[in-house]
Amino acid sequence: MSALWWGGVGLAAAGAVLPVFLAAPLVAGALQPDTHPRDERQFLVWAPQGLHENVQEFQDEPSRVSRHWVARHRALVLQEGDLACAWLARQPDAPDVDPSGRSDADALLERYVRAEDVAPSPRVSADQHEEFARLSWMTLCTDTAGRKTSPRREDD
Repeated sequence: MSALWWGGVGLAAAGAVLPVFLAAPLVAGALQPDTHPRDERQFLVWAPQGLHENVQEFQDEPSRVSRHWVARHRALVLQEGDLACAWLARQPDAPDVDPSGRSDADALLERYVRAEDVAPSPRVSADQHEEFARLSWMTLCTDTAGRKTSPRREDD
């Protein structure tokens, strides 16, 4: 009988703890809602534009070669985007407005490409590394970018 009783206590305790355990992610999610989920598809659609490092003029349509390169190196391109998102997540949250410009997206991008704790792939040029970071902040980690960047003025 005591084994059954202990089993009943174990099940009762599990029954009380399980709802709290399952609700914890929901409460955490409510604190920081994911209003802009990760959009790998859009990142990979835009990524070929980051390969135009020797092009004098902006091209609306990336070349077939660029699209093919991104398709063949999908994991590498996503890795570069994730690297940029991870670095951005380690930065302090930005105020709503930052007249100093320190939290401006371009200022953060400059710091990112100069960061010594970031090791881009040797198969990615410096220009690609920078452009993949810019694109990743707009598609892979939009909510993080929203917390880490701010305009210099309210009307920006």
